[in-house]
Amino acid sequence: IDGLLFGFARAIANPITPIVGWAYNDDLVPHERDVERARALLAEAGWVDTDDDGYVDKDGQPLRVEIKTRTGDPVRENGVLVIQSNLRDVGIDVQPRMLELSTVLGQVQQGDFDIYMGQVSGRLSPDLTNVFGTGGGYNWGGYSNATVDRLMAEARGAVDRETAARLWRQVQEILYAEQPQTMLYARSPLVGIRRDIRDATPNFLTPYEDLALWWRLPEGQN
Repeated sequence: IDGLLFGFARAIANPITPIVGWAYNDDLVPHERDVERARALLAEAGWVDTDDDGYVDKDGQPLRVEIKTRTGDPVRENGVLVIQSNLRDVGIDVQPRMLELSTVLGQVQQGDFDIYMGQVSGRLSPDLTNVFGTGGGYNWGGYSNATVDRLMAEARGAVDRETAARLWRQVQEILYAEQPQTMLYARSPLVGIRRDIRDATPNFLTPYEDLALWWRLPEGQN
């Protein structure tokens, strides 16, 4: 966030955008960097560095994964390199692969990837069915959890917001624990406004929110 986005973002842990405040589970916080804990979890799964080459291995095979992303987006291209460096610190060998957008999306849609670094568009609806529901059109990782499917169906059918919010928060708790996708950040709106404009309220969805309420100071006033 600081190095690639110049601070114009916030770290998040949920696939629901924070702007949907009524459904966003802000009790969940992004996992902190913990190299020792990560190495311990890898060791529990049988991945240890047996040949002192800096990378963990099991049954003679190093833990090597490929991260794909699109070309032409400096944040994603450099973000993959940051992830590569972070995972190297815990002994995972990451191979970055930058591809043209249509090519990489075609491969991801076919399931031809280890990890894909992409972008999720913010929506006012908290419905995650298309991304995490069994058979969802954007569920490219093939995630399937019967409890998540049931909770999402109940949330979609809820007749009041309080019930829907409770159900969506439960969904987020499960996704947070299982990590079918790891959310990194939500971008902050970056909008330039003239110094003499007042009551402008650009937000995550549009820079022109409540445009009819904006007003301009008389000439010569600041």
